[in-house]
This record gives sequence, structure tokens and C-alpha cells, in this order.
Amino acid sequence: MVTPPAPATNQHPDRIPVRTVLLAAALVLLASAPAPASGLGLQGPVTHVRDGDTIEVAGIPVRLSGVTADELGTARGEAAAAFMRDMVRGEVVTCALTGETTHDRQVGRCSIDGEDFGIKLIAARLAGRCARYDPDGFYRIPQQDAGPYTGLMPAYCIPR
Repeated sequence: MVTPPAPATNQHPDRIPVRTVLLAAALVLLASAPAPASGLGLQGPVTHVRDGDTIEVAGIPVRLSGVTADELGTARGEAAAAFMRDMVRGEVVTCALTGETTHDRQVGRCSIDGEDFGIKLIAARLAGRCARYDPDGFYRIPQQDAGPYTGLMPAYCIPR
């Protein structure tokens, strides 16, 4: 069998083609950047705690799915936000995003080392299960264990 000759190139055999270098650099940048807002996962430091059920991870706002906390300006809302700030300080957070958005926020479940924020907030009685946005019942048992949520339950949490 006759092997056809390799195509002629103007490059030295020991040099890496510029196209290969640029492709490798692009892949490194993509791998090191935070997941895009429409992605399924997001990991990074919490850059801001908006309130008890909304944080910003690497600058991307994330609304916790399936839980609700009272608003800032109320004693329970301030306590939930303070609890969240203490929980995330200096930690790397992982969020599994649903692909949904609400206002300017992505929606997802977030955790540190596998410990879910919603479960911790519910156990501390600083948030409650938002049944409409917890259709798989992920927070049903934690809410039963914690007892009824005594904060303000928004109408949007009631299943239709």
C-alpha cells in the first residue's frame, strides 16, 4: 500500500501551530470562567447576600428554589440574611440551576460540601418550604421535621 505524502507546510516540525495555541487558550478560559447564567451548574464564592433566599455566586444572582424567607426590613428576614452571610462566608458554593429565572435571578438549589442551604434555613426556622416551587417534595421532610413555618408565606408559594 502506498502512503500519500503529507501536505507541505511552512511550519517548523517542533513548533505548535498558532491555531492550536489559540484553541487551547480559549478552552482554558472557558473552563475557568463561572458557568453562564443559563448553564446547569454554578460554582464559586458568594459575592453578595441579597436576603435569606437570594445570593450572588461569582456575581450571578441565584434565587433559592423551593424555599422562601421573609423580606429584609423584618426581624425574621434580617435574621435569615445574617444566617446566610455566616453560612457562606469564605466558602465555595455550588448551585444546581433549574434553567428558570425570576426577575434578574437564576433559580437553583445551592450547597456547600453537599449541605443544602434550603434545608439549613428550614431547620433553623428562618425559611419555609415554598410548595409550588418544590414539586418534587425535596423540602417536605425537612419542613415536617422543623414544624410549620411561622414567617410570611407568599401567595406565589401556594400550588395552583
